[in-house]
Amino acid sequence: MQVKPCYKWLLTSALLALGHGVALKYRDLASEKCATLRNHETHSSVEVSVGNPPQSFSLIADTGSDAVIVKDCACGNCRPEWGRTCFLGPQHSSSFNVTFFEAPNVQRSQKKKHEKLFFISFGSGAVATRVASDEVRLGAVKTYMENGLLLVVRQDLDIHDRFEGILGLGRPEFFEDRPDIPQDEMFGVPNFFEQAGVRRFSLCFNHQTDGVLGMNTKPHVNPLTSVGKMHWGLDFHGISIGEEKLKLNFCNPNSKKAGMQTACGLIPDSGTTLISASEKHLEILYESICNSWPRCKELQQELMRENDDQMEIFPAVTLQVLLQQCSDWMMGVDLNKEMPTLRFHVAGANGNQEELVLNPRSYVLLNSAQVEIPMVKKGIKGDKHRHQWKEVCVMAFNPIDYETEDNGSVWIMGMPLFYDYTAHYDRGNGKGSSVSMGFTSQDKEDCGQCESYNAIKRRSSSSLIANGVWKGTGLESLNRISKPPVTRNVTMLKSM
Repeated sequence: MQVKPCYKWLLTSALLALGHGVALKYRDLASEKCATLRNHETHSSVEVSVGNPPQSFSLIADTGSDAVIVKDCACGNCRPEWGRTCFLGPQHSSSFNVTFFEAPNVQRSQKKKHEKLFFISFGSGAVATRVASDEVRLGAVKTYMENGLLLVVRQDLDIHDRFEGILGLGRPEFFEDRPDIPQDEMFGVPNFFEQAGVRRFSLCFNHQTDGVLGMNTKPHVNPLTSVGKMHWGLDFHGISIGEEKLKLNFCNPNSKKAGMQTACGLIPDSGTTLISASEKHLEILYESICNSWPRCKELQQELMRENDDQMEIFPAVTLQVLLQQCSDWMMGVDLNKEMPTLRFHVAGANGNQEELVLNPRSYVLLNSAQVEIPMVKKGIKGDKHRHQWKEVCVMAFNPIDYETEDNGSVWIMGMPLFYDYTAHYDRGNGKGSSVSMGFTSQDKEDCGQCESYNAIKRRSSSSLIANGVWKGTGLESLNRISKPPVTRNVTMLKSM
């Protein structure tokens, strides 16, 4: 599912303006709250209750969008594979209210009330939603979403898996962020955390088990103010491999052209399965990983010696072939000790810098694929083949073309980042310059588990291994992906 939203300034049917640019008032919640992030391999979801009495939904936790979206039972063409769960509205909830408007420039005797409709565009298609109001609860945090509950009534999405809706955790936007759009044309719907008075939150994933969404978290010690205006975005200074100090040959800040804000950008995105980047950058990265990994470098040299046809063999291809054969050599192997770490160098608009280190067990995934096996009869290989399922390893990257005028080539950091770090988000005080992110390595502070909505119980790495949650060697140490990944189609090319 691609969930790149454009709904803040899209087609609306007389949608009401809701106070963008006003200083936000956050409640002083007494303590940190939390909710469990259910691990679905390709994305994570949280249990959200809507209405009175409450009706529960599994909503995708998505830092790339910013609204509460739930499937309405009135949806006429929602796919059967999405499941039967849908919002019953006035048939179920005593606190439900739907928003109406009267068409302008119509004689009073002919005026009729119409439901407000909100058309939302995603990378995977579009939906038509009706704007409604009701009580929404996430863990111990609840609020009444006045004109802030979007109910899907029609859809044209390329989603063929269970889908009940989205909990948008995206970056807040303010008048100052979009000077190109007149203020009287800026429309939107309230964000859940904005309405609930939650300024700061955090996200982290655990290997092969559920993660944690923290709410009312403490300020991060190294805040990186958001460079992105539409997204939680950072200034990206490139990648170094392993312990090497020299960065790869892309995203050098000195290559920034006149008028650009950054040479490259980076978006930490919980709603995306993989790490997405330009194909050119990925080729350079794959080649450098192979040359820094003795097993891959040796195979590359062996293939070159045996290359009778004098065909050029690229290290990037050798890397992927070697990983596809991982079931043949990975027993007892700790990838974190064999393959190099990847160091992503990022900075905020305030100049603060951070080095995000990804371990191989986070950027390599386990998958299953059909391979052809030659059939043998009486010791002689025949022309016929049989297909057999085999465990293969794949890089957790996919190519995209995300080139922007202001921020250059943009990388989207999906789930692998959240396995190695707890990402902290601060929605700010009503000004774009106060919106920030911070990152805490799980080597320093474990992601933990959410207990009773009110406490995050953190564990040591040794206890995780002892409980069998995260094993350090072999194929079982990797995160598995058995479904199509959640990706993003990019539509905004001015900036991130």
